[in-house]
Amino acid sequence: MLRKLLFLAFVVFSSPGIAQFEKVFDTRMNHSWFSCDANKNVYAIIEGKFQKFSPPYSSSLSFNIQKEGSPSFIDVSFQNQIVLFFKQSNKIILLDSSLNELMAPIYLEELGLFDVSMVFAAGDRGLWFYKPQSNSLTKLNTDFFPVVRGLSFNQYFLPPNRPNHIVSYAGKIYLNVPSNGILVLNQNGAYQTAYQLPGIIDFQIDNKALYFFRDEIIYCYDYRNLKIKKVYLPDEPGILNAWFFEDQVFVLSPEGFSIYKHAINPLEGN
Repeated sequence: MLRKLLFLAFVVFSSPGIAQFEKVFDTRMNHSWFSCDANKNVYAIIEGKFQKFSPPYSSSLSFNIQKEGSPSFIDVSFQNQIVLFFKQSNKIILLDSSLNELMAPIYLEELGLFDVSMVFAAGDRGLWFYKPQSNSLTKLNTDFFPVVRGLSFNQYFLPPNRPNHIVSYAGKIYLNVPSNGILVLNQNGAYQTAYQLPGIIDFQIDNKALYFFRDEIIYCYDYRNLKIKKVYLPDEPGILNAWFFEDQVFVLSPEGFSIYKHAINPLEGN
């Protein structure tokens, strides 16, 4: 409760009536999963295919996963090393920016790893593995040799709490634990700091702020001064998620996604 009160104490409200949006793109898709990366590439799972849409979004690339089923975890932090992890078969597929396989599928049994719930790219072509039973991270290099083993998080949170989302940005790993907040680690997994933002499902980050969607509002968390401002989204029914960029907002609905142009600077005056 104390953390929630502290969180609310730093919220700075912006006016919901001033922001102007201009819709510049709209498309319908029957998606079961959707995300964006820092370069405005859009990723979605549509009818058994993992698809990538890049500006101007007039066409898409696709990778067939119909035989694999839906991935249990996807990491698109690095567009040249996209990670699809299929927990049911303990299978990892790595894709390049054109959605071609970087190598043959990897199986956890071949790596001697078990009880893994998250697999994500390390940025140096290595891979990170989160093991919920031991509440720890292990990193393998490009030769699949362990270079970090059993990095425990027990001093920060305990099971059954566990991370559900990561973003790698500017040499740091942002690990989201919905019950606690976001842990910030360096490229070797060492603890740097933490943001007390519990209850977040996913988020994005840039060199100015961390952004997350909740109740048809994008919250912009300035991690330099711990203040939060709100961006009220365009009036669109059934918004599921949204992503904020310097000049555009991406809005996801059950029917598809839309892109709006804007000139909002939510951190101005912070």
